[in-house]
Amino acid sequence: DKQLSFSSMYSNEMKKRNYIEVNIEDNEEDIENDGELDKIRKVLYSDKGLLIIGDTIYKVKGEYIYKVPTSSEGILSEIDKTPEKFKDIRFRHTIQMTASISETHNTPRIVYENAVIQGGGEARTPLFKVNSKRREHIKFIAEIQVDNKWCYLKFGLRGRAQKKKIGIWGNTFNDEMLFGEGYGIVTVNNTTFQQNVIAPRVDNQKESYSTSLGKYSIGPNGQIQSCTIDAYFYCCKRQEFGVHYYQAKFNVNN
Repeated sequence: DKQLSFSSMYSNEMKKRNYIEVNIEDNEEDIENDGELDKIRKVLYSDKGLLIIGDTIYKVKGEYIYKVPTSSEGILSEIDKTPEKFKDIRFRHTIQMTASISETHNTPRIVYENAVIQGGGEARTPLFKVNSKRREHIKFIAEIQVDNKWCYLKFGLRGRAQKKKIGIWGNTFNDEMLFGEGYGIVTVNNTTFQQNVIAPRVDNQKESYSTSLGKYSIGPNGQIQSCTIDAYFYCCKRQEFGVHYYQAKFNVNN
């Protein structure tokens, strides 16, 4: 701590308890039964509950650890305010670090509906009918963007709407959604990335994309043989349409 000017959770705890020495004696069985961070991890995490390894931030809050890409650092404050919104990126801090979708055995598991696949890195919700002359949906998008050297992922969602004129449905246009957010598990050339690609939550806006918080680099241009994204979205177009969870699998090409 002194050498790195770093205040760990454990040293902070020891100061509060007026302990002088740090003695790590807990065995794995005790740690798992206690359901608390073991002392070794408390030495690693800062007194703010943060640990950064490479491009990933691990944030401790309560009995969970949240895994957040450094490019999405802005959601850390949101996790503090509304942790229930981020169930899909958190882990119980047990020895196995197993992902937990449901908080307790009494909490029902999230059921994801299958999005309507449209091809070309696009999918959508079903069409929601507002009235005889208007219908709406939310579109999900995953695509590879390239520059001279690198390939990047553009991932996210946007609200869409369509009007009927003279008995014919007109062009679809961008339209606000009540809220929307998403994340994707990325596999490139059969290797799963350590970080998820995230479309941060937006409220009463038309769209949210990963590129709003920085580009997600997936490799040099010309070296991407395959890229798949297992995507999960939590969104609502209008209050009357309800809140939904959707999943989609994208196969995107360079």
